[in-house]
Amino acid sequence: MCNFNNLSQDEKDTLKLQLQDIIGKMGGLNFFLSFIEKMRLIKPHPLSARNSKASIERFEISWDKVIFLDKVTLLESTIKQNRDENGYVIKFNKDDKKSKTIINLIRTLSVINFQFKVSHSIAPIEFKIFNKIDDSSAELNPLFVTLFFCYVNFVKNVLKD
Repeated sequence: MCNFNNLSQDEKDTLKLQLQDIIGKMGGLNFFLSFIEKMRLIKPHPLSARNSKASIERFEISWDKVIFLDKVTLLESTIKQNRDENGYVIKFNKDDKKSKTIINLIRTLSVINFQFKVSHSIAPIEFKIFNKIDDSSAELNPLFVTLFFCYVNFVKNVLKD
């Protein structure tokens, strides 16, 4: 998932524009990269915060529903399993009993709205976990994956492209 070479050119361009928008609102690339590094140091995973918020210095990501650690762990393992084959797409079969946990995960997380706020910025950046969901797949939002699961080198590669 966080492999730059596996992204299509459209995915690279879209993600680059989204990241440049956030970087512009944050005040520079170094602030953003330090934010990403500090997000990786939060244990347990920042998505499992009880107050549905991750605040680092003057930046804050908030969401409107508590996500339990088991859902975060399942999402992370699902992202890792699908990272090389399908890019940002999670595939599942509605009729397969093994896919039931993935389908329930997608249903649970699809309604959550995220807001990325910078203390001096007026308008927050809003996004969801999934861009598109259909009967056999769910497309993850590259911005969500980058903010919560990818490392600094991935971000640097996207911005250099």
